[in-house]
Amino acid sequence: MPEAGGPTTQSGIFYQNSVTALYLGRLLDLRRSHGIQARIVEVRAEAPVDVDDVVITYADGSTLYIQAKEKLTTSGDAWAKLWAAVARQTSGFAHSRDTIHIVVGTLSSLMEELRETFARAKGARDDADWRRSLSGAQTKVLQTVSEALPDGEVTLFEIAQRTELCLWTLAHMRDFLARDWLPASNVKTAALYSHLRDVCGGNARIRKAFSASDLSEHLLHVHKVRLTGSPADGLEKYRKAITLEMGHVTVPGTAISAGESDLLVMPSIYALPSSRQPDFEDEESVAPRYLNSPEFDLRHFPAEEFRTIVIESGAGGGKTTLLRATACRLAAESSYVPAMITAEALQGHPSVADYLTAVSNAHYDVTVDWEALAESGRLVILIDGIDEVSDSARAETLKTIGRTAARFPQTPILVGARDAAITSLPPSFKRYRIRSMDHAQQFAMLTAYLKQRADLDSADILRKIRGHSELSSLWASPLLVAIFVATLRPGKEIVSSRRELLEQYLELALAPGRHKQTGAIPFSMSQLRKGAQALAVLALERNENAVPTQDARVRLSTVLPGLEDESLVALSRCGIIQRRGARIAFVIPTVHEYLAGVELAQTGALTDRDWHQSVYRRPWGQAIQYAIEQLEDAEPLIERWLAEPDDVYVTSLRLIGRCILNGANVGERVRSEVANRLVQALSFAPWGTRYKLAQIISDGFYRPAAPALREWLCKPAHEIERAAILIRIADLELIRAAFDATLERDDLREYWNRDWQTLVRTHSSYMIPRLLQRARDEALGSLNSSVIAKLLYELRGEPSIDWPAIGKDETLPSISGSPRSSAAP
Repeated sequence: MPEAGGPTTQSGIFYQNSVTALYLGRLLDLRRSHGIQARIVEVRAEAPVDVDDVVITYADGSTLYIQAKEKLTTSGDAWAKLWAAVARQTSGFAHSRDTIHIVVGTLSSLMEELRETFARAKGARDDADWRRSLSGAQTKVLQTVSEALPDGEVTLFEIAQRTELCLWTLAHMRDFLARDWLPASNVKTAALYSHLRDVCGGNARIRKAFSASDLSEHLLHVHKVRLTGSPADGLEKYRKAITLEMGHVTVPGTAISAGESDLLVMPSIYALPSSRQPDFEDEESVAPRYLNSPEFDLRHFPAEEFRTIVIESGAGGGKTTLLRATACRLAAESSYVPAMITAEALQGHPSVADYLTAVSNAHYDVTVDWEALAESGRLVILIDGIDEVSDSARAETLKTIGRTAARFPQTPILVGARDAAITSLPPSFKRYRIRSMDHAQQFAMLTAYLKQRADLDSADILRKIRGHSELSSLWASPLLVAIFVATLRPGKEIVSSRRELLEQYLELALAPGRHKQTGAIPFSMSQLRKGAQALAVLALERNENAVPTQDARVRLSTVLPGLEDESLVALSRCGIIQRRGARIAFVIPTVHEYLAGVELAQTGALTDRDWHQSVYRRPWGQAIQYAIEQLEDAEPLIERWLAEPDDVYVTSLRLIGRCILNGANVGERVRSEVANRLVQALSFAPWGTRYKLAQIISDGFYRPAAPALREWLCKPAHEIERAAILIRIADLELIRAAFDATLERDDLREYWNRDWQTLVRTHSSYMIPRLLQRARDEALGSLNSSVIAKLLYELRGEPSIDWPAIGKDETLPSISGSPRSSAAP
């Protein structure tokens, strides 16, 4: 849109940027300004409207339109264009509080009279009342405005009521307005004002709309300017406290304690379809590894299209650690202000802002204006433990989160849950899942944790682990890695099942005097274990992780009569439970479910034929699996379940398979029967379920490879997890036969699976010539030739492959992205 007031000189542009910079400062300022109608949420330079120099959007939806003129005379073409634009803009006002400011940088008596003329319109009852209040000089200058206005629906009086003339010289803005409008920072006001003016100059030509969050990030990462809040609100003190608090990782009940950066191996997360249904295997640490879903790095949160999300994983999958690491990163490395909240703590508060004002300010001894941060988009809300409260409390929490997202749509929100399906949040919340660790990530995390154990021979332990690949599920999740390392004993063999692992952890946690300085606990380990199991079943029955303290006392009175309060204190000191206000919660949900499962098994509850139907409910699904693993002989129960009808997703069969993989006591006959049924189900189960079935097989039902499994592996049809199973079986003849079968397919996209890269690298002398021949047979630019090129590209640098020969082979198509299309490695 052409400039409303005529041509703009370089000095005029500088003046306009100086005005815009003031409003950018007010956009960033958290202070409540006296007389300001609402908080600014957006500033746009050179907007596509009539009054276009600067457009200010307020939190209440109103808009301020600004025309900035270094000099302004009351006649000529520029004067006429200005008032024509003002008239058009006024006639298009959409909000009762929309206004126009004409900012002039050169003082004159005419401008002074015009300012007073417009000011008197604000208090006048009508046009006649307004004109009677004007002096002769004011009436004269008003006539020049009237003559410049085009005929239209809007009257001069209406324009005067919604327009204000501001006389701001450059010196006045620099010496007074910048001092009052710009926020506190780590640089002087003059330097910040200069940076803001430069930002305007660089972005006005693209008509950029500035938000407080984006602008503060730009200032920090480009100009090294950190906004600090007012000296009285304690914002920087809060930020430093969060960095220290959230940057620390401990394993409850053990002596391991280290910085988050020393232990965390950052996983990726992938998008979940909105139609996806929850499943008991969501709780497993072996969730799908190679789904064709977009991946995201949580270190980029928050970002455009990545601002309100729900992230899920099974128990121990690293949700809490990731949320804490995100809070630590934001506090230390960004201009955002993170607020970490548990769903339990949010109970009883009408809003998130109320909780932060009443609780967080008191906890950290600050007076931060959380509502101002939320309106500016600089507050990041992280909510954890939403699955650890009762159904009714969860529903109220979700309503609170939904209201917060509606009230502050620019505020990033990250919610952690064990099942994103339970979080019935607005459609703006996107669902993601933490991708399970691959072997490289597992060993990276194991190595990191082993560095915290100076009493262990890390190299020897890692060597033993590599020799027991069938036990990889023991360290498949961050929690299990932490517990595994924390419970290792010098000179002892590593555990062989997750039951042994958790028992070893409980033995360590329930005897804290062995590994940390603590006073004597007046309970035997068996007494504490009995009390913990009683509380675990209580929480299971209530379907929540945290139970009222009084209910906990009543349940403990049945197993430790007269010692209820003392046992609660002892279990808390052991790191098994923790107090959350008037409730008691298990520190580690996995430990809660394991203890509940032990109690179910010990009381004989699993003889009930309907127990396996509860696998669909969380946390019952995990507790039941743990209970089955406790049985001295699980065969009768499993055979009975196998005889009953299963659903279309073969849920019972998959549950049984997981139980056997996790250590359920069954003979070879039952194990073989389950293995055959798993393979048979691959022919009729839905696609998503086939993936899960194949993964169960690859996790432990591959040795010995039954004939049915060998036949399935050599099917030419596309089979997920085929390569992973082949790697585990390590049968040369079978690997070659399966590879030849896949190479006959019309669609080779199965080779995008990273496990195929491993197989081709290991068996390059057999596979590479056949892949190259298939590439020769393909049409130039076909999908399959691109798949082969991508596979070769991923293998670049592999010394066993003759890259010079491939590069010189003129019979091969030249495909962009393959090693041949560029320099051979």
